[in-house]
Amino acid sequence: MKKNKGNSITSDFSRAIFAGELTREEYINPENHPPTPLIEITDETLNPFRKEDIRIFAKDLRLPPLGQVKTGTVHQMYNSAKKDGKLKGVTKLYEATSGNTGAALTLLSEQDVIVYVNDQTPEEKIRILQLFGAQVVRSNNGIEQARKKNKEKGNSNLDQYKNFSNPDFFEKIIGPQIWDQTNGTITLFCAGLGTTGTMTGISNYLKKKNKNIQTIGVIVEEGSSVPGVRTRKRLEEVSLPWEKSVDQIQIVDEHDSYKKSLELIRKTAIPAGPSSGFGLQGLMQELQSIKQKGKLDTIRNESGEIIAVFPVLDGPWLYIDDYFKNLDESLFKKVS
Repeated sequence: MKKNKGNSITSDFSRAIFAGELTREEYINPENHPPTPLIEITDETLNPFRKEDIRIFAKDLRLPPLGQVKTGTVHQMYNSAKKDGKLKGVTKLYEATSGNTGAALTLLSEQDVIVYVNDQTPEEKIRILQLFGAQVVRSNNGIEQARKKNKEKGNSNLDQYKNFSNPDFFEKIIGPQIWDQTNGTITLFCAGLGTTGTMTGISNYLKKKNKNIQTIGVIVEEGSSVPGVRTRKRLEEVSLPWEKSVDQIQIVDEHDSYKKSLELIRKTAIPAGPSSGFGLQGLMQELQSIKQKGKLDTIRNESGEIIAVFPVLDGPWLYIDDYFKNLDESLFKKVS
């Protein structure tokens, strides 16, 4: 008896249904998902500038299926390399990563994945990489090692630190989302600098729409460590043209990053990790600097408002121990 397939389930992205032979690819592709949330920060301790017509928004970039933005960048890099024939005959992919890119690459690729992580990578991230099936190598010279492996037959290194498909994802997908969600009223964008793909891509798009939008890059204070972002010295390893995409630089340390992350979690219900707190702290410093110079009016939109956006790139789950190491114990209620 032939079954009636008239009511069978098929892919319908508008209803978040992924079905059939192409389910995996369709689900992974960020273009098939609705825009990620844009959330206003209304708490006055997190936005002490509200009475001055300054509105701050968090752009949640934790994309499915991994709940982190590298899903999108890896999808763009991997598919571009595959389309260009650069993965033909390749059986092993090598990548230097703080963890998230390696995790996404392991799930998205058809090849074996070997990732280089530095000695500051949390053990939890390494276990996730192992869980997903990656071969993990500890190295503080991972970028150079991955590039050397790229020269060997059967190997490839997508190299997120110089691969233009990294910022292309943000220019193609995230920049337009921010522009549309703010109705084109955004005046200031602030983000931490790691691979610099986030800043480079989003800045490229926004400045094409409005050249007066200000972009603030945030770097880590020397001697501090915040997951996924870099010091000025370590940015020398990055080949993407990030300096052309940034109008101002702010420097933030790990203590302020974790503290601002904690405040975000408790006051907004956004489970934002340390690099997200890092971006918000840099934004606060820049707004305070502009105010002290008496130049707030120079970055207002036609409605007289300043619309500032920073990205939420991670969650706190992998860094729980670091919150207790970096912050005073008085911030946490005692266990009884």
